[in-house]
Amino acid sequence: MVDETATGAPAELNYKEADSSEPIVPRSSTAGESAEKVDQLPAPNTVPAFPPAESNDDDTKSPIFIFTSFSGGGTFGRNITTATNRLELILKANNISYELVDLATNEQAKKLWARSSRGKKLPGVVKGKDIVGNYEDIEEANEFGEVQQLIAEFV
Repeated sequence: MVDETATGAPAELNYKEADSSEPIVPRSSTAGESAEKVDQLPAPNTVPAFPPAESNDDDTKSPIFIFTSFSGGGTFGRNITTATNRLELILKANNISYELVDLATNEQAKKLWARSSRGKKLPGVVKGKDIVGNYEDIEEANEFGEVQQLIAEFV
């Protein structure tokens, strides 16, 4: 028999109400680190650092971004969300750190995608300021186990 709470709903169906003192975990990934272990959160209303700061460091350390748009509605919105989630899964499975960039809120990222994507549809993966590929390109590389190699080819 299922225990019921005072509300009459089964205990396992009750959800904890949001507590304003609990931190909101950002939707980004660091290889080997789960989002729950993030101790410090970015300031509210901040966007990922795009474009990345110029550096003289080794080019293999260029940041990886998933460019997407969360403002699309209807069928387009559902498809882009599904494809974005799949890209996140592929990058996490390959231990590749990344940050999501919403083109609806980042004008510089939107301009880069418009100029350099050659008509490819969102979402896409960007390394530094170079477009690695869109969902279809990354999905194909994943099927052949070549995601890390594909991303490493870009400066």
